[in-house]
Amino acid sequence: MQSRLSHLRFYRGAVDGHPSPAFDNAISEFKASVGFVKRPYFTGETLKKMDVDPSLFSLHPAPWMNEISRYLGMHEVRDRSALMAWLKSDGKTLGDPSKLPWCGDAVETTMKAVLGHAGWIGNSDTKLRENPYWALYWLGFGASVSVEEALWGSVAVFERNGGGHVGYVSGYDKERQRLLIRGGNQSDTVSDSWMDINGKSVRLRGLRWPMTAAGIPLLNSISVPVPRLDSKNNRVETNLT
Repeated sequence: MQSRLSHLRFYRGAVDGHPSPAFDNAISEFKASVGFVKRPYFTGETLKKMDVDPSLFSLHPAPWMNEISRYLGMHEVRDRSALMAWLKSDGKTLGDPSKLPWCGDAVETTMKAVLGHAGWIGNSDTKLRENPYWALYWLGFGASVSVEEALWGSVAVFERNGGGHVGYVSGYDKERQRLLIRGGNQSDTVSDSWMDINGKSVRLRGLRWPMTAAGIPLLNSISVPVPRLDSKNNRVETNLT
């Protein structure tokens, strides 16, 4: 995809198979050019339009990231109906996202869509299965990974006074010790947001990665490391309409 998007002049980053904000923007711009929704997720139809073998979709390194990227930019008030429909699509939901903290609901919905029932049960401890909306319970998901070994799409669990936050890792600034988190209920939207690993009011409690039934890291052979990014301006935007 990077090679093809580079040839078409939508992508100007490194052709290395690693995700990045530049790659997200290239996918979004390409999709807009062929009449598709301008968001950085793709399907077999996207690959066909790109002249890429659609069977390669199976090599996506973290398909739950592709799933949540369908909803990037959606706002809990402006897009309330569509957002509620998505959060209900797994058969259960916390409730009205305009009134309740829905970061855990967003992660649960995307993971269930990708893992299926058996994969969800196999990766969730009792507390998480009973209440996936409490962010700190996501420490009971899958297996633990360190920040230095984190893969793109790792589940990040943060703690703050009175609760927490959960989302997916999409970037790492080692110098400033920040993680770029793609998740729900971030400025009332599905968005990317930099979060300090050891912040004064919020701090990272752990990173998690899903496992197979045999206890092997899911998709490990095709997973990729978290891209190293510069958060100096503390802002990363995917260009959406």
